[in-house]
Amino acid sequence: MKQLTWKMSPLGEAYIDEINNGVFEHHYAKDIFNRYLPKDFSKKNFITIVAGSDSGLLLSYLNELAEDLHSYFICVELPEVVEAIKQQGWQDSDQVRLVDSNFTLGSIATEEQFGAFFLRQAIQVLPSISVIDKHPEYHQLWEDTRQSFTAATIAFNTAHSAQFIDRHLTNMTELLFPISQFEQALKGKTAVLLGGGPSVSLLLDWVKRHRDKIVVFAANRLSARLAKEGIAPDFFVAVDPQPALLDYCKEMFAFADRSILLCASAVSSNVLLQWSGKIIYADEASPFDDYVSEEEQTLNLSTTGPTVMNFALQSAWFMGCREIVMAGVDLCYSPDGHSHESSSLEAQLGKFLKAGGAKVKTYLGDMANTDPQMALALETLSKQADYYHTITPEIRLYQVNPNAAYVEKVSLCEVTHLPIPDTLATETINRLSQQVTWQSDMAINWLNKLHQQVEKRLKLYERLLKPIASVLAQVRVLTRLSPPEIIRLSRQITRVKKRFETNLGDERFLLFDYAYVDYVKVIAPMESEQEQSLAEIQQVFTDFFKAAYRSLLTFSTRLREVEQRIALRIKEAHGELDQTMLDQWLALNEPGRGQVWQAHNLQIEKTAEQRLLLEQAQQAFIELLTHKAPSFKDKFTDRTFRMTSLWQQVEGALQHKDSERLITLSEHLLSQQDDDEMMQLGHYASIASDYLLQDWTSVIEKSSAIALNRLILPKHKLLTQAYLSLGELNNALESLEAMCRYSNDYFIVYAQLASLMELWDVAEFAYRIAVQTHVEDELTKQKALRWAQQHQRESLICWLSELV
Repeated sequence: MKQLTWKMSPLGEAYIDEINNGVFEHHYAKDIFNRYLPKDFSKKNFITIVAGSDSGLLLSYLNELAEDLHSYFICVELPEVVEAIKQQGWQDSDQVRLVDSNFTLGSIATEEQFGAFFLRQAIQVLPSISVIDKHPEYHQLWEDTRQSFTAATIAFNTAHSAQFIDRHLTNMTELLFPISQFEQALKGKTAVLLGGGPSVSLLLDWVKRHRDKIVVFAANRLSARLAKEGIAPDFFVAVDPQPALLDYCKEMFAFADRSILLCASAVSSNVLLQWSGKIIYADEASPFDDYVSEEEQTLNLSTTGPTVMNFALQSAWFMGCREIVMAGVDLCYSPDGHSHESSSLEAQLGKFLKAGGAKVKTYLGDMANTDPQMALALETLSKQADYYHTITPEIRLYQVNPNAAYVEKVSLCEVTHLPIPDTLATETINRLSQQVTWQSDMAINWLNKLHQQVEKRLKLYERLLKPIASVLAQVRVLTRLSPPEIIRLSRQITRVKKRFETNLGDERFLLFDYAYVDYVKVIAPMESEQEQSLAEIQQVFTDFFKAAYRSLLTFSTRLREVEQRIALRIKEAHGELDQTMLDQWLALNEPGRGQVWQAHNLQIEKTAEQRLLLEQAQQAFIELLTHKAPSFKDKFTDRTFRMTSLWQQVEGALQHKDSERLITLSEHLLSQQDDDEMMQLGHYASIASDYLLQDWTSVIEKSSAIALNRLILPKHKLLTQAYLSLGELNNALESLEAMCRYSNDYFIVYAQLASLMELWDVAEFAYRIAVQTHVEDELTKQKALRWAQQHQRESLICWLSELV
């Protein structure tokens, strides 16, 4: 925003003219906010992220709301507006903050007072008046804020869930080599990061020519393409916790004797546990707080996300690579609409598979479509590049795709101009690989340690479970006691509660994450203790101990399963193999453990029975990879999913005024000649493109092709504007009338147009419907009353007076 001009309204309120124009010129800001802001602003015990602050006027309004609602508000603003508002004297309060557009939701997720809100999912993102008024710069701020919110909440909820912890508990038996042991192990080497984006093909021939001089980090979902190209990466990088990852990367297992799996500790278990090659991990090896020494725990690298290539870049930098080339790290869709490279499931199923909804600038200066996760990955990549240049100024980051999303500290470089390393990387990789060799004594030592930790917790949980039933019985009789007895027993129960929390220590947060659904009532904010009734105090105690009981019982059951898995792993590490072990592998749906066993026990002479067992495991593993691996294919091929995605893309392109994308979408949809609904959506996309190009005649002519019910209202919105632009008021009125059949919200516009056409009776009727629809809306009543007075419609005046 080039200029900020402060104005003072006649009512004594200052606003920035370039943001809010005359919105606050004739009405108090509080009245405008009460009238136009969504009702969700009044939710109690919530965190509300607001896009915009309406020249700072919204901040004072939110301060008044916050105290009564026991809620927090964070207004995200353009940087120059933040500075201007603070110069006017604004200071953050405990419950209302003003932040600039560099703010990330993750930055507050770790703050103690906010964590419970995330776990209760008591957090929302809402628009300011400047967004509602469709101010162009605030429209983009709104889109960016929503995308960041969506991605961050998904990431938080994934990380703080039973499923995430289950994967961590399942995987910890395999995690022997932390990436912290390999800091600067690739010092000075050139790394190539191969992601799953469409542009990866630009670099593959170059990689083949210089393979022995570079270190290759590849997304594990790229394994099918690499198998086809004959390229074995040094590292397959994996972070995805979803079981469908196995289907994406099943070709990867053919590389187990040549590539190292570099993964997050909670990566999909069906991939990690069946990988027979070498493994290096990031994050903690175990969710327990005392599994290793404090020094070891502190040193390991934490995964940077949200995408696998964010982690790949982080790992290459951490391990000492100082020239890093990226391909397939596009973080946006290709110009022809593809999101993934040609061998991927997404590419095979066609273009426009995901909804998109965001825009990013490319190296060519064009605006490309992307989705919330890739937009967040781009934001993270920009911060990574900036940080790495600050810490290691000699680092050079290169992007080879001119259609990739632009990152300031990553240079665009043609493949033919890429720097070619002078020295070989082979010896360095071989040395590192030797250090990641699995050894039975190391594995057994680790497994015994895990077993001790699990046993320790099971005994503690058993001890903590015993008194809960009697405590709950005491809680139930609280309301029957005399006041002195109530005080005495309440103090006693409180002491039990504190002792329970003390015995659990920091690990109570692990239990909390594992079963937070049980704790939702417990963490719901209460008024001050002085304001609580006896019934409320009784309910708090009941909720707490019931949640504690359920979580301890559930987690204990899970730990017994982990204990059985550890026992199986110890047998494997000792070189044992019998029918019982095969049965367990199959029951756990881990037939790939047969290959793992063979890789770990090469020196053991197998009996005929063991060879047969391994062959059976191998056949079951092939069957799993070929026919039984979980997949997103059903979801992506589901017609409802596809239709919803395509509708969202058309709607997003219209909002972004992207006529070229609408034409591309229209061509794609109209090619689906066996699907009438997709064909009609294609016609609508074509009409929307003509609308943006102001080809009003074409909009009108093509609209007759739209009969699909869900498209009638969107069609008439465009059609009405076309008729108005051509001065065809009668047709515009008919189109508005059609819109009114779908929603009474259009009656006010209908009334205004009817009045313009001097159809007084029609206008009066429409004003009546508009007022009846919004009976508590004073502004709508005022508009109707002013019109009635201006045109001397006495019956409407009397009717409105009676309503008041």
